[in-house]
Amino acid sequence: MERLTQTDFCPYTSYLEAALKKRRKDVIKGGEESIPAIEIINEGYRGWTSYALMHGSQKYPKINVDTMLKKYINWKGGKSSFVDMVIIMAGTNDIFQGNYEEYNVSESVISMHQLALGNRMVPTTIALDIPGSHAFMTNAVMGKEAHTLSESLQTYAKSEPRTTFVTFPFPYKDGDEKWSKDRIHCTETGYKVLGESLAPIVEQALQAAGLW
Repeated sequence: MERLTQTDFCPYTSYLEAALKKRRKDVIKGGEESIPAIEIINEGYRGWTSYALMHGSQKYPKINVDTMLKKYINWKGGKSSFVDMVIIMAGTNDIFQGNYEEYNVSESVISMHQLALGNRMVPTTIALDIPGSHAFMTNAVMGKEAHTLSESLQTYAKSEPRTTFVTFPFPYKDGDEKWSKDRIHCTETGYKVLGESLAPIVEQALQAAGLW
């Protein structure tokens, strides 16, 4: 099992964390000690689908969104602590693996938000739009599924005030420095743009929840 880290296919979180710390520092007067800690933790596994993240995989049935959250909410001495926000970007693996023929990918991703918000220690989520890819541009079926997921997440966020839908900040384009040679993942440049673009949105969502 490969667990993703800050430097493995999701380093946007390190840029997001740095940008949030800077924004937080800019609005608080006083020394460094007066700035509340900001920590972003990645939980993801290479190749996992949204369905596996909801229900666990055949190989790892006890690893899912629920157990991931509880690990941090009850991390110390049985005492609960808030997870201020859960950011979910999922669906790409479902579509690439053709799982949309077996289950509704949109319902699966939305269920992740519902499960997170069902925990009273999670006040808000962000539904990050599915990123583009060469395949979504050239394969009509896959492109349609990606579009359907995006629309479904937007509709859900409109009906759930605790969830903010975020459009992916830049489209896929062959040869763009923000996209890797595999034509699926971002490069370090792309992740930097993604992370920094999310900072003001995360700040606004936390403000709305009274957490900034």
